[in-house]
Amino acid sequence: MGVRDGAIVYFDGVLKLLGVSHGLFGGLLIVLGIVVRIVVDHWTSIMLLALWIGVVIAATGAIAVRDSNMENTDNSRKYYLVDFLLFTVISLLLSTMLIVCYSMAVHTAFTSEEIGSFTWYSDNSFLNQNMLRVKIFTILVLILGCLEFLLCVVSIGYFAYSYRRDYGKKPRADNATYSSYHNQRPAHDDMPFSYVNETYGENHHL
Repeated sequence: MGVRDGAIVYFDGVLKLLGVSHGLFGGLLIVLGIVVRIVVDHWTSIMLLALWIGVVIAATGAIAVRDSNMENTDNSRKYYLVDFLLFTVISLLLSTMLIVCYSMAVHTAFTSEEIGSFTWYSDNSFLNQNMLRVKIFTILVLILGCLEFLLCVVSIGYFAYSYRRDYGKKPRADNATYSSYHNQRPAHDDMPFSYVNETYGENHHL
């Protein structure tokens, strides 16, 4: 918790750590997506799956890091929960797709049996590649996809926890303001009779 320009600022270390992790995995997927497009001849690399999925995952990390320093108000906390949750769910779905597609690529690299291919892709040149290199890079992409999937599950769990902590159980501001005003306002029954009589007498004489 800190102060910036007179406003309370919430520094969420866990959210920032999750964002950095998403950004790291996304950056590695972008790099591997470029590498596998160059050195691996497979329909998963031709479609640039690792590259553009890595871009979305890196964007999820950037949003989490930005939102970790949001002002601690009802609207800002609620908005950060919405955009972070949205991108995390998208990253979860994309990482699932990446796992499925690169599981097929790993299967093809180890067994030479093509599965899940498309009509526009010809696997005639697949076996003419350096198969050790193909196995290494496809396994690396598959591992990163699995790690990102687990990170998305952890992020969604932290979303549920932080929502209950920061917003779900927080009393409404209107009720708190009304209660504070009502408690500070003096009741008529508590006012001294001498004060009432003196005030009424002065107004009557005027």
